[in-house]
Amino acid sequence: MSTPISPKFDEPPDEPRFRKPRADVYTVLLVISLLAIILATVLLWLVMQTYDYKIKGGPVAVSVEHSAVSNQQSAANSQGSAVNASREFCG
Repeated sequence: MSTPISPKFDEPPDEPRFRKPRADVYTVLLVISLLAIILATVLLWLVMQTYDYKIKGGPVAVSVEHSAVSNQQSAANSQGSAVNASREFCG
């Protein structure tokens, strides 16, 4: 006795059969980070509203040549003061 083949398996399905993806830990972390970015943006907007969206000043830029010269001068000054202090202490 053979069993008849059901029509479900003879014809291709109309809709693809797959399992619906489930949310896992990484999806939850992604949602938390999105909420944190949105919250930070809103808070920054509120803070900038108190300053009328104007920022004073800017980053301080120091040239390499200028900082090297000032470091050498400060090192020379500190060595000279150490020598003077030792002369005063010794007598």
